[in-house]
Amino acid sequence: MLENETTQNLININFIIIASLIITYFYNPLRSFIGDQTSSFFANTQTSDPYNDPKKYFPDSSDSSNPSYNQYNGVLHQQPKNANINPSIPQYAAQYNTQGQVPQHYKDYENISEKAKSNSKADRHEARKAARLAAMSKMPDIPTYTNDNIPTKPKVLYNPNFIFHTKQPKAGSTTMHSILQRLSRLNNFYYIKMNPHEIKDDSFRAAEPLAKWYNLTKSRIASRVPANVAEEERMKKLVLLKHHYPFDWSEFGVENPTYINVIREPVSWFQSHYYFERNGWSMVQGDRNSFKGTEADRLRTINQCINGHFPDCVECKWTYLNFISGQPKGYRAKALSKQFMSQYAKHMLLNRFFVVGILEEFDKSMDLFQAMMPDIFTHAKSVAHSPAVTGTQNNTKSVKNEKLTEANKLIVKQKILPYESDFYEFAKAIFHQQLSEFGVQ
Repeated sequence: MLENETTQNLININFIIIASLIITYFYNPLRSFIGDQTSSFFANTQTSDPYNDPKKYFPDSSDSSNPSYNQYNGVLHQQPKNANINPSIPQYAAQYNTQGQVPQHYKDYENISEKAKSNSKADRHEARKAARLAAMSKMPDIPTYTNDNIPTKPKVLYNPNFIFHTKQPKAGSTTMHSILQRLSRLNNFYYIKMNPHEIKDDSFRAAEPLAKWYNLTKSRIASRVPANVAEEERMKKLVLLKHHYPFDWSEFGVENPTYINVIREPVSWFQSHYYFERNGWSMVQGDRNSFKGTEADRLRTINQCINGHFPDCVECKWTYLNFISGQPKGYRAKALSKQFMSQYAKHMLLNRFFVVGILEEFDKSMDLFQAMMPDIFTHAKSVAHSPAVTGTQNNTKSVKNEKLTEANKLIVKQKILPYESDFYEFAKAIFHQQLSEFGVQ
């Protein structure tokens, strides 16, 4: 009997020891998964991104016990020892940042470094936020553009040999593809539509792979012997249609292209994205479908989504501004605030883009494109109204598209897409300015 009790006690002790070891082993990962903040659930765990690397922006300091802080707009920001990595924060930075972006409890670099190596997703997320704000402190100095005082658009040089339509998704880009296909035959130019990831290491923001592709493509075209004079002329002009952020091609030895685009009213754009992700096109229903969620999530209307405060309708997960703004050199767009990116998009529209059309005024956009680029867009409006193109338009509309209520349109405009809406109104004013300049009625 005593022997049985001893055996049982040993079993209990072993069980307790094993249970303790299991709890100790899984405690930190479990705590990391739960975390203290909701944002940790959505934290990007990527560590190779330089904007996620605190060590780049917070180098080791011999006097880390007494760090220097620069306070602006209620946000504490640690100044790194190396002023070349992060110079003094300029005054204009304050208006583009909101309070609370940097954790207030970071007292020294070592603390940030430890947070970056922590098992806790919440800690790593906080460290990345600090590194990102350090990146934001170097934002380029640009004017503040308001819609109450629209500037005159400066003249942007036209490169007739390379037109780049950095197409904004869900803004008539499939219609533009159909139009450019037909115009390339009518107006004698090379036209290429490039889908995402058709070239190695491609992404919306990857500059070098696209520049290499361009140089290779131009070399191949130049190596051909033209059959006649018309083909020789055709070989000189290339029009590229691709979802891509604009960038400075001169860094890769290429003359900058003529940048163009067509943008869409943000509320309508948001609604189209919402249903396209769930239901695809009417032409290829279900095939163009990237939705990940439950069937209940898929069937939820956009009004139900907004009224129920579901995640897809609390903030926008799709990119609107970057197909005009691109990324300031040396930055990731997502490391900068939307308020700043809206201003930067206005800056790019004025100084880098030749023309940006408006989807809601598509006929006028085609008239303006023809007036400004007759070698490419002559006959654009008549082609746009041809049965082949209008048929494509009808087949590529997002399906099962319940319209937003007026109240919810206001919520999307003011709460979900305020900076996108502000930029759209600015772009529309510049568009009408150009209509007047080129005499388009």
